[in-house]
Amino acid sequence: MKGLLSRLYIGIFVAVLTLSVQVFAEEIHIGILDWRTLEDFDQHWLPSLQSIQQEMPAHQLVLHAMTLEELNTAVAENRLDFVITNPGHYVALSAKFSVAPLAQLQHLKEGLPLNDVGSVMLVRDDSQLFDFPDLKGRRVGAVSPQSFGGYQLMMDLLQQQYDDLNRWRIDWQFSGFPMDQLVTRLMNHEVDAIVLRSCLAEVLALEEG
Repeated sequence: MKGLLSRLYIGIFVAVLTLSVQVFAEEIHIGILDWRTLEDFDQHWLPSLQSIQQEMPAHQLVLHAMTLEELNTAVAENRLDFVITNPGHYVALSAKFSVAPLAQLQHLKEGLPLNDVGSVMLVRDDSQLFDFPDLKGRRVGAVSPQSFGGYQLMMDLLQQQYDDLNRWRIDWQFSGFPMDQLVTRLMNHEVDAIVLRSCLAEVLALEEG
């Protein structure tokens, strides 16, 4: 009887100790740039979350899907421990706050790392826009001036190739995230052209089948 009580006592102690660790686990808040506003955001990041959680059992990881503006505010208010964002946004953050790179995500294609980030401009097939100079005076949709693949890369290319770009009077229209909505605006004739991350254009083409 005494041995049974002893084992029962130990079992209760372990259970209480485990509960205490869970209750008092330190939370680590991670802000993630959700550029497509994924409906399955939690499931999308679940494998990575579970892998890290196994290595850090004493901590509770909390993910936050955010826009560029929300990330900027959260970093300024010191509400995040880590940020996952694009290279352009990291540069902007590092100019204002004490942030430093910790890791880099590499996408793989056929087992090989893709180290390049691309930007693409799309137009409707009936637009009569065939080259960049045709954009003069036109409405061009993009994410925001802080978006790396959704504006900055394309603007850098245009500035390098055309000295008179400032006289083109392009009507830049920034719609924020999700980036997918730019395609809808283009097809609804709300803009004449749009700037997307090249990988999104490829993904959307695959989703359309």
